[in-house]
Amino acid sequence: MSQPNKSDYCLNCETALGGANFCPNCGQKNDASKLTLGHVLTESVSNLFAFDGRFFSTLKNLFLRPGKVPKEYVSGKRTKYMNPVRIYFLSSVLLLGVIQVKDGASEMVDIHTTEKEDVKTDTTSNTNTITTQDIAVPVDVSFNNEEEPGILQKITSMGDFYRENKTLSMEAALDSLGYEYSLTNRFMYRQGAKVAEFDTEEFNQYLFSKMFWVLFLFLPILASILKLLYIRRSFYYPEHLFFAFYNQSLFFILLSIAFLFNDTPEVVMLVLTFLSFGVYLFIAMRRFYVQSTRKTLLKFVLLNLAIIPTFGLFFALSAFIALLFY
Repeated sequence: MSQPNKSDYCLNCETALGGANFCPNCGQKNDASKLTLGHVLTESVSNLFAFDGRFFSTLKNLFLRPGKVPKEYVSGKRTKYMNPVRIYFLSSVLLLGVIQVKDGASEMVDIHTTEKEDVKTDTTSNTNTITTQDIAVPVDVSFNNEEEPGILQKITSMGDFYRENKTLSMEAALDSLGYEYSLTNRFMYRQGAKVAEFDTEEFNQYLFSKMFWVLFLFLPILASILKLLYIRRSFYYPEHLFFAFYNQSLFFILLSIAFLFNDTPEVVMLVLTFLSFGVYLFIAMRRFYVQSTRKTLLKFVLLNLAIIPTFGLFFALSAFIALLFY
């Protein structure tokens, strides 16, 4: 195991150490090595939901001094503040809990299905003549036209067929539709069956239960965007990631507060929250990356222009993957 890179003074409280392994004043380990994501994650997992006084100290400084907490944390003051991953977990749990109480997950995805008309047949005759009076038959899904149907069209038609023929085996259903019993067609038929029996409210609850991971997995993408914006600066990728963790935690807490207001219209509160966080993020970027106001403003605008479509695509992809495994 590699030995830590020791410092002559404590990076947290600046007490002289004289080669000691731990600071006699604050107790922080004497380690001046560059932070790595593995180190922070290991520490986070070991005491993920441990709650101590550092939470309030971290929260206070996050609110009152944008950019100070991540700046001091990456510079070595790691005992003074809560680990960025830990506070992210706590703040996200708080937000998801508040939204759950407020029934905020009821309309995340809205998928409409249309009812098909029942088609009847005359059973008084010995023939197989189909009429519109007695029993239901599936919608016409034959594709005798010159163009090959697209994937979504095939899945939709398979869903329509499944809705009216649930008792048929997949092999018999595909044969009736005129498709080969191939891996691709079997996959699409299963998706069509899911669409046919889709419960929007139930799926919203399922997707909401995965939102923590959606937001968590997006942070490395956000850090990558920051890395590109500040590619000429001497910042390591984990430092951009820690900056993102701390600021996202503050955003979650602001959203939690917004959702707790009942007397104020939700839309107004959300707009105020996003605007407030926008100002906060600009100040945090200015202080953390130590650049001029003009450069920070330019990168702030570019960051938001990149985040909005990127997160939209990421969320859509996440919802699609969730639908596949739903």
